[in-house]
Amino acid sequence: MTKDRLYLYFLLLFVISCGEKRYSDPLSPEEALKSFQLQNGFEIEVFASEPHVLDPVSMVFDESGTVYVVEMPDYPYKPAPGQGQGRIKLLRDTDNDGRIDESTIFADNLPDATSVLPWKDGLLVTSAPHILYLKDTDGDQVADSREELFSGFFENNSEAQI
Repeated sequence: MTKDRLYLYFLLLFVISCGEKRYSDPLSPEEALKSFQLQNGFEIEVFASEPHVLDPVSMVFDESGTVYVVEMPDYPYKPAPGQGQGRIKLLRDTDNDGRIDESTIFADNLPDATSVLPWKDGLLVTSAPHILYLKDTDGDQVADSREELFSGFFENNSEAQI
């Protein structure tokens, strides 16, 4: 087989393999519910979905029932310093139907934020290499106080951080 013919063969193989669909299209939340297999006696419902939650990695309820979710849109890439797109959203069910219908960005520009925990009327947030304390001090549901409590944690692997 000549070099040109071998090149053409691999090019054709590449084109054919690119045409094959490997994964199904994304499902709507309602379609996704149908794909779950549950034991008898259990139910599943949509609680939060797009556009209120994107790329979630952690969720927590505070002492008053407020829901916070950590979003990590940078994953799996490492953002440039100061360019982190991670955020924490405060979620609300305003019509009491059990489904989130409103969200507010509580905090943004968080590089590698992976978890959140309520603490002293605020949130402890792991955002490698830091552990931050975020708090809304004026009641507008946006963190206006950001304190670095600890620093120096490993930050070079999104799956193996704080």
